[in-house]
Amino acid sequence: MKNKKIMLVLSILSISILAVGCSNAQNEATKKETKNNTNVEQPKEENNKENNDEKEVPNKKSTSAPKEEKKTESAVIYSFDVDKTDLIENKVDLEKIDENTLFAELQKLKVIPESAKLNSFTTKDIDGVKTGILDVNSDFTKSNLGSDAETFMLDSVARTYIKNMNVEQIKLTVDGANYESGHIVLEDGDYLK
Repeated sequence: MKNKKIMLVLSILSISILAVGCSNAQNEATKKETKNNTNVEQPKEENNKENNDEKEVPNKKSTSAPKEEKKTESAVIYSFDVDKTDLIENKVDLEKIDENTLFAELQKLKVIPESAKLNSFTTKDIDGVKTGILDVNSDFTKSNLGSDAETFMLDSVARTYIKNMNVEQIKLTVDGANYESGHIVLEDGDYLK
């Protein structure tokens, strides 16, 4: 009889601890979701607080418009690791995928210098190959990279634009002239793939 009572008490304690643990895990998951996604409804406690605040001030009108859900598109931005001699795929969500957002993401990942500017991006059919012509300012070449790192940088830029802008190769120019740095010179027929 005594063993049954002990087992009953232990069972009740175990269930209580399990319920508290699950509740805490659910609360943590809700907090993380709320933190990561601004469109998630606030927990009920906060909603009740807001409703109580509105009741206290009878003439207060709700001025917050419903938040629009922003549509995003997934893009792949390439960066590199010189030590591992490899390109890295970075998946990002962008409101809009275009030449400017891709350029900005490459800058955020420190693939290209922050002072670099995108002059233009156009597409052109060259010898039956859809080619992206990427023109940048001279700050693009001022990254002070070694030859291997510069090669990875150019590959990262080219693959980012090829992957996201529906082109097969990239012609890189600096202020309208062929790309030229201390390590790499791209001639008229040279394309990045």
